[in-house]
Amino acid sequence: MHPAKLFRVGACLLAAALFAGPVGDAPVELRVLSYNTHGLVGWIAGDDPESRFPKISQRLHAYDVVLIQEDWSYHEELVSWAPHEVVERGNGSRLALASLLPIFGGSGLTTLVRSRDWLLDVGREPYDTCAGWLGGANDCFGTKGFLHVRLRLPPDRRLDVYQTHLDAGAGPDDQAARVHQLELLTERIAAISGDRALILAGDFNLDAKLPEQRAALDDFAQGLGLQDSRAAPAPGTAWRQLDYVFYRSGAQVEIELLEAGEALEFRDATIPLSDHPALFTRFRIR
Repeated sequence: MHPAKLFRVGACLLAAALFAGPVGDAPVELRVLSYNTHGLVGWIAGDDPESRFPKISQRLHAYDVVLIQEDWSYHEELVSWAPHEVVERGNGSRLALASLLPIFGGSGLTTLVRSRDWLLDVGREPYDTCAGWLGGANDCFGTKGFLHVRLRLPPDRRLDVYQTHLDAGAGPDDQAARVHQLELLTERIAAISGDRALILAGDFNLDAKLPEQRAALDDFAQGLGLQDSRAAPAPGTAWRQLDYVFYRSGAQVEIELLEAGEALEFRDATIPLSDHPALFTRFRIR
């Protein structure tokens, strides 16, 4: 090669190296799953969780962060095939009898994270209200709350990930309980995360098609500056939209949504493995 041409090629390569930035600054892709697994004991669930949960577990490997709701009675089956190095469970029950009777439970929240090196901190808190012992959706038998993990993604991107499960039921007491839980969640996220980037997902038990419930959801998201990922059941399915994945960028970390929808692999042939859809999101973190 002619010396002048060789010099030009070398100069171009040097310029590319100088302006490309360090390799560690490359964006990181993060696949997140949120799934209410209907993990009640079989005689309450009305199906066969002992068969369903190993099948769910076998399908978790594709996701970097897994946010599970209703992990009450089949936790060992849930994690039996999961390759994730971090398994964090939510708050315990408010009732002393919880260890004696399977109908008393804690929050039922479990978060799985692929790498132990990513985990910086964990927090779990119960809500201080519920609606219904022998009415509504009997929510007071569980002690619902939220579960928070703080992650450090390579090289040093701090990201907060929350999940929650709000009261169910369709009555005015149930809606009042959900609104109060959202108020508490707003206060705690503001105190814990400040202006950090975050992802929040779970079963909100708020139907986007009902005006009062949609308004409560919108007010909550706006109060924290959250964007709805639009992760939703696949078109043509009969699911109600009760589960959501929200996110926001922070002062130091940008979150870009790449893809969102229903994770259709959580079926046994054509039969869903839970009474809720599994929702997935794929983010680019930079």
